[in-house]
Amino acid sequence: MRRVGKICCFLALPAVFLCFLSVRRLFPFPRSDALTERQQAWAGVLRLWICEELPCGTLDAWLNEASAAFERRNDGVYVQITTVSRASAADFAAAENPPDMLLLPPSLLDTPDGLLNRSGEYLTPVAMGGYAWAVNRAKLPDLSPEGAPMRIPMDTETASYSAALAALLCGDEAASGDTRRESRYGVDLGLPDASPHPAESSAPLVRKELRPADGSQADENAFRGFTRGETAVTLVSQRELLRLSALADSGRAPDFAVVCTGHAFTDRLALFAAVDLPRDDLSARQALCEKFLAFLLDDARQAKLSRVGCFRVTPGAALYAASSPLAPLERALTDAEPLFPPFFTREWRARAQAEAKALLSGAGGAEGALRRIGLSP
Repeated sequence: MRRVGKICCFLALPAVFLCFLSVRRLFPFPRSDALTERQQAWAGVLRLWICEELPCGTLDAWLNEASAAFERRNDGVYVQITTVSRASAADFAAAENPPDMLLLPPSLLDTPDGLLNRSGEYLTPVAMGGYAWAVNRAKLPDLSPEGAPMRIPMDTETASYSAALAALLCGDEAASGDTRRESRYGVDLGLPDASPHPAESSAPLVRKELRPADGSQADENAFRGFTRGETAVTLVSQRELLRLSALADSGRAPDFAVVCTGHAFTDRLALFAAVDLPRDDLSARQALCEKFLAFLLDDARQAKLSRVGCFRVTPGAALYAASSPLAPLERALTDAEPLFPPFFTREWRARAQAEAKALLSGAGGAEGALRRIGLSP
């Protein structure tokens, strides 16, 4: 019997070999170079620290979705996201276990020490917000902030309404001196544009500065006063616009318009940085950090910023329909290059407050104020 079994096994070998070749054709095995590349790829945890209260808004949902998609594309790599205080984010280099990546607001750090230098760039915007006028239609039917009494919010650590005021008061370039009409920018549905267009003019374009009425001032209750119908015009960010729109829909705010004039300044930014501190596998970690940054900036990820009420920082289709209160602000930020503040100094914020006080008094000279703040276009 043993001899018969050996003979049967010997005769079955060719069939097994043919079977193996067939299976190999159906399910090709990785080539040796692909196996080597996978074995050599770095695997582990990339730690991302997010500074609390980013001025552009809460990005948690966007980042969680992006990191999960990134992990699926990079086997063995995990992105650990941790929200930290401003103090911890500013002192990241002294941490016992520093992060690999940071997401910061402008002006938090005084120097780029400890950050990866990417061809002279240390901080890269991945999401942004902005500023616009909110105008009470009943008080200002022509929707022009010119000569109107203004109440603007007080500055915070991450939001300079003062600098935004100087930028918006610069006014628009126009042949007639008219202020900018409400923007109809939004998702292109392929419909004909039936809106009236101003007649073309060969007159040179000049910038018409706006001046507030006497008694205009910064007020910590500026937003609340506007929602109560007490103020004709105020400054808002995209986050306040969404709140204002929700209040108006429920009848708890006045009928309002969103108007953008002057220059599109914004310090409402989420800035990405890769850390450059001695540690194991530093070059491999940094390469993946760069890959993660590119992933956040790809069109698919940027398009999803609409889910968290932010604007894209890369060219692409509009995120908000024309009916959205964010559409005029989105257009203002994309019609021209936005003005960003210095990323590694706080001094411009104090200068902006002083300039805003003078501008609210009616002193004029918004363009000069921008230059003195350090934000000249």
